[in-house]
Amino acid sequence: MPPIVKMLAARSWETFLNVFTTRSTIEFDRFRTSALGPQTGSGEQAPPITNVAPLELDTSIHGDPAATEEAFSKHISDGRFDVAWDLLTPDSQESWHGREAFAEEMAARQPNKNLLGTRVRQVRLLPIWTDHESRKTYHEVAELVVDYRVRQRQREMLVTRDVHLVNVAGSWKSLCYRT
Repeated sequence: MPPIVKMLAARSWETFLNVFTTRSTIEFDRFRTSALGPQTGSGEQAPPITNVAPLELDTSIHGDPAATEEAFSKHISDGRFDVAWDLLTPDSQESWHGREAFAEEMAARQPNKNLLGTRVRQVRLLPIWTDHESRKTYHEVAELVVDYRVRQRQREMLVTRDVHLVNVAGSWKSLCYRT
Protein backbone atom coordinates (compact mmCIF):
# COMPACT_ATOMS: atom_id res chain seq x y z
CA MET A 1 0.00 0.00 0.00
CA PRO A 2 1.49 3.44 -0.92
CA PRO A 3 2.56 5.61 2.07
CA ILE A 4 0.02 8.34 1.28
CA VAL A 5 -2.85 5.82 1.39
CA LYS A 6 -1.60 4.48 4.74
CA MET A 7 -1.38 8.02 6.12
CA LEU A 8 -4.92 8.88 4.98
CA ALA A 9 -6.30 5.61 6.41
CA ALA A 10 -4.62 6.28 9.76
CA ARG A 11 -5.96 9.85 9.85
CA SER A 12 -9.52 8.67 9.11
CA TRP A 13 -9.28 6.21 11.98
CA GLU A 14 -8.14 8.96 14.34
CA THR A 15 -11.18 11.00 13.32
CA PHE A 16 -13.51 8.02 13.82
CA LEU A 17 -12.02 7.10 17.20
CA ASN A 18 -12.24 10.67 18.45
CA VAL A 19 -15.96 10.01 18.87
CA PHE A 20 -15.00 8.00 21.95
CA THR A 21 -12.40 10.27 23.56
CA THR A 22 -12.71 13.27 25.78
CA ARG A 23 -10.60 15.33 23.42
CA SER A 24 -9.50 14.90 19.83
CA THR A 25 -6.08 13.35 19.23
CA ILE A 26 -5.62 16.08 16.67
CA GLU A 27 -5.77 18.64 19.48
CA PHE A 28 -2.88 16.88 21.22
CA ASP A 29 -0.60 17.08 18.16
CA ARG A 30 0.48 20.53 19.31
CA PHE A 31 2.25 18.96 22.30
CA ARG A 32 4.53 17.03 19.96
CA THR A 33 5.70 20.14 18.14
CA SER A 34 5.85 22.88 20.78
CA ALA A 35 8.28 23.33 23.62
CA LEU A 36 7.04 23.10 27.17
CA GLY A 37 6.98 26.25 29.20
CA PRO A 38 4.73 29.16 30.02
CA GLN A 39 1.75 29.50 27.76
CA THR A 40 1.50 32.70 25.80
CA GLY A 41 -1.88 34.21 25.16
CA SER A 42 -4.58 36.26 26.74
CA GLY A 43 -5.85 33.73 29.31
CA GLU A 44 -4.25 32.09 32.26
CA GLN A 45 -3.58 28.38 32.27
CA ALA A 46 -5.84 26.27 34.47
CA PRO A 47 -4.21 25.40 37.79
CA PRO A 48 -3.01 21.81 38.12
CA ILE A 49 -4.97 19.47 40.35
CA THR A 50 -2.68 17.80 42.89
CA ASN A 51 -3.13 15.45 45.85
CA VAL A 52 -6.53 14.23 44.67
CA ALA A 53 -7.61 10.93 46.15
CA PRO A 54 -9.90 8.75 44.03
CA LEU A 55 -13.45 8.16 45.21
CA GLU A 56 -14.76 4.71 46.02
CA LEU A 57 -16.97 3.20 43.30
CA ASP A 58 -20.50 2.93 44.68
CA THR A 59 -22.72 1.67 41.89
CA SER A 60 -25.85 1.66 44.05
CA ILE A 61 -25.89 5.46 44.36
CA HIS A 62 -24.21 6.80 41.23
CA GLY A 63 -24.76 4.09 38.65
CA ASP A 64 -22.04 2.37 36.67
CA PRO A 65 -19.81 4.60 34.49
CA ALA A 66 -18.41 1.56 32.63
CA ALA A 67 -21.92 0.45 31.64
CA THR A 68 -22.73 4.01 30.55
CA GLU A 69 -19.66 4.22 28.28
CA GLU A 70 -20.32 0.79 26.80
CA ALA A 71 -23.96 1.76 26.16
CA PHE A 72 -22.93 5.08 24.61
CA SER A 73 -20.53 3.43 22.16
CA LYS A 74 -23.08 0.66 21.39
CA HIS A 75 -25.74 3.26 20.56
CA ILE A 76 -23.29 5.10 18.29
CA SER A 77 -22.32 1.83 16.59
CA ASP A 78 -25.98 0.87 16.10
CA GLY A 79 -26.85 4.30 14.69
CA ARG A 80 -29.12 5.11 17.65
CA PHE A 81 -27.87 8.68 17.93
CA ASP A 82 -30.97 10.00 19.73
CA VAL A 83 -30.35 7.60 22.60
CA ALA A 84 -26.60 8.37 22.61
CA TRP A 85 -27.42 12.10 22.73
CA ASP A 86 -29.14 11.61 26.08
CA LEU A 87 -25.87 10.20 27.49
CA LEU A 88 -23.93 13.44 26.82
CA THR A 89 -23.22 16.13 29.42
CA PRO A 90 -25.13 19.38 28.90
CA ASP A 91 -21.95 21.24 27.83
CA SER A 92 -21.11 18.47 25.35
CA GLN A 93 -24.62 18.75 23.90
CA GLU A 94 -24.16 22.50 23.62
CA SER A 95 -20.94 22.04 21.64
CA TRP A 96 -22.82 20.03 18.99
CA HIS A 97 -25.44 22.79 18.42
CA GLY A 98 -28.34 20.36 18.58
CA ARG A 99 -29.38 16.75 18.37
CA GLU A 100 -29.68 16.75 14.57
CA ALA A 101 -26.11 18.03 14.03
CA PHE A 102 -24.84 15.36 16.42
CA ALA A 103 -26.68 12.59 14.56
CA GLU A 104 -25.52 13.79 11.13
CA GLU A 105 -21.86 14.03 12.12
CA MET A 106 -21.84 10.71 13.98
CA ALA A 107 -23.39 8.99 10.95
CA ALA A 108 -20.75 10.54 8.69
CA ARG A 109 -17.90 9.45 10.98
CA GLN A 110 -18.73 5.77 10.78
CA PRO A 111 -20.49 4.92 7.53
CA ASN A 112 -19.60 1.19 7.60
CA LYS A 113 -20.25 0.42 11.28
CA ASN A 114 -16.58 -0.19 11.98
CA LEU A 115 -16.90 -0.26 15.77
CA LEU A 116 -17.15 -3.93 16.71
CA GLY A 117 -17.10 -3.74 20.50
CA THR A 118 -16.14 -1.83 23.62
CA ARG A 119 -14.61 -3.04 26.86
CA VAL A 120 -13.85 -0.83 29.85
CA ARG A 121 -10.63 -2.09 31.46
CA GLN A 122 -10.35 0.30 34.38
CA VAL A 123 -12.49 2.86 36.20
CA ARG A 124 -11.08 5.41 38.59
CA LEU A 125 -13.39 7.90 40.29
CA LEU A 126 -12.03 11.35 41.00
CA PRO A 127 -13.69 13.95 43.24
CA ILE A 128 -12.42 16.72 40.95
CA TRP A 129 -10.83 16.85 37.48
CA THR A 130 -9.89 19.72 35.18
CA ASP A 131 -10.10 19.39 31.42
CA HIS A 132 -7.07 21.47 30.49
CA GLU A 133 -8.30 22.08 26.94
CA SER A 134 -11.64 23.62 27.92
CA ARG A 135 -10.37 24.80 31.33
CA LYS A 136 -13.52 23.42 32.90
CA THR A 137 -13.34 21.74 36.26
CA TYR A 138 -15.76 18.92 36.95
CA HIS A 139 -16.69 17.23 40.22
CA GLU A 140 -17.36 13.48 40.52
CA VAL A 141 -15.58 12.32 37.39
CA ALA A 142 -15.02 8.76 36.20
CA GLU A 143 -11.75 8.27 34.38
CA LEU A 144 -11.96 5.15 32.22
CA VAL A 145 -9.42 3.16 30.24
CA VAL A 146 -11.41 1.75 27.33
CA ASP A 147 -10.55 -0.78 24.61
CA TYR A 148 -12.39 -0.29 21.33
CA ARG A 149 -12.35 -3.14 18.85
CA VAL A 150 -12.59 -1.68 15.37
CA ARG A 151 -12.48 -2.94 11.80
CA GLN A 152 -10.42 -1.37 9.06
CA ARG A 153 -11.38 -3.10 5.83
CA GLN A 154 -10.83 -6.82 6.61
CA ARG A 155 -8.50 -6.20 9.55
CA GLU A 156 -9.54 -5.86 13.19
CA MET A 157 -7.64 -3.69 15.68
CA LEU A 158 -7.79 -2.94 19.39
CA VAL A 159 -7.47 0.75 20.22
CA THR A 160 -7.19 1.96 23.82
CA ARG A 161 -8.41 5.43 24.85
CA ASP A 162 -8.81 7.35 28.10
CA VAL A 163 -12.37 8.61 28.49
CA HIS A 164 -13.97 10.84 31.11
CA LEU A 165 -17.58 10.76 32.27
CA VAL A 166 -19.19 13.20 34.69
CA ASN A 167 -21.84 12.56 37.31
CA VAL A 168 -24.74 14.83 36.34
CA ALA A 169 -27.67 14.69 38.77
CA GLY A 170 -26.91 11.09 39.73
CA SER A 171 -26.29 9.74 36.21
CA TRP A 172 -23.01 9.31 34.34
CA LYS A 173 -22.74 11.44 31.19
CA SER A 174 -20.10 11.41 28.48
CA LEU A 175 -17.79 14.30 27.67
CA CYS A 176 -17.93 13.90 23.89
CA TYR A 177 -17.35 17.33 22.36
CA ARG A 178 -17.71 18.32 18.74
CA THR A 179 -14.25 18.52 17.16
